[in-house]
Amino acid sequence: MQTTAWPFIEMDERGRPLIQGTRYKVLLLVEEHRLYDWDAEQLRRQHPDLSLPQLHAALGFYYDHQADCDRMLEERERELDEWRAKTENPALQERLRRLKEGA
Repeated sequence: MQTTAWPFIEMDERGRPLIQGTRYKVLLLVEEHRLYDWDAEQLRRQHPDLSLPQLHAALGFYYDHQADCDRMLEERERELDEWRAKTENPALQERLRRLKEGA
């Protein structure tokens, strides 16, 4: 792990920011912040094991490195789309949909 100039933030071996001493990825918190429009206090309610200073550091890190973080989020979304395309089974999905409608 590599420390950063931001308190509470370190980088993992792949260069992704984490809350120091935890397994929390900054990008997960950023996604929740953006998706639900949650501020640090609302994030703390969802993650009571994190402190407000840790959450403020995560959001501050994001806004200070927004272009890089957004690129990492887009890359992750692309990887998920590729995984879905490889593992998706349309015949099974249709069968499950018909079973659900019949229930």
